[in-house]
Amino acid sequence: MLRMLRYFAPYTSIGLALISFVGASSVHINVYASVPGRSSQIVDHAFPGFGIEYASFPSYAGNHSHPNAFSRNLVEVISNKTGQGAFIRLGGTSGDHGVFDPNQSQAVIIPRSQQGKNVPFNISIGPSWFEGFSNFPGTKYIYQVHLAKRGEAALANTVLEAEESIQAIGISNIDSVEIGNEPNLYAADGDRPEGYGPANHVQEWLKYSAAFSGNTSLPEGPIYQALTLAWRPSPPWNL
Repeated sequence: MLRMLRYFAPYTSIGLALISFVGASSVHINVYASVPGRSSQIVDHAFPGFGIEYASFPSYAGNHSHPNAFSRNLVEVISNKTGQGAFIRLGGTSGDHGVFDPNQSQAVIIPRSQQGKNVPFNISIGPSWFEGFSNFPGTKYIYQVHLAKRGEAALANTVLEAEESIQAIGISNIDSVEIGNEPNLYAADGDRPEGYGPANHVQEWLKYSAAFSGNTSLPEGPIYQALTLAWRPSPPWNL
């Protein structure tokens, strides 16, 4: 506690000095009659957003019987202040390395070997996982479907999960759909062979997007968001 007080004391002194200064003198601000040429573009009112991992979504959102009121109020306050619904990007590494089990009663199951990790791999989500979307009415979603697992069975499972999410979110609330997450790490994580690069990823991406277009209720047109890379990608991913 003493250490914390020592850290906070200088900032407290500065704050009190500023309060005294403002109270002792007037502050004049010149407002331009027109927008200066060096100004930035208008910031979209929907600029605040949230990123949530699949594994954490039930905790942040809750379900039909036990919604997370704190999270809902937070999103509503931000939306009311900005005048625009907030955005949630749902995905991440846990989602990309997960599967959907339509017969699973729990919202999410984290393997014992992955429990306690910041970002668990090989999770599975059940139908009750999708109940969390009802906790954030009016929210727009950037929804990520998994790609890290390989094979036709993995593709079929991704399509099944994608349609489940579409029905839970609603087409009008889907801003975009991401296929996969940080593919520049696939080889290092053992998901793809060494040498896996952008050209390989494009082939897989096109196969998955074609499968969604033919087997889900996603509309035709530019609804996909591509190539979400890990920080500071190295060649050949530094596109």
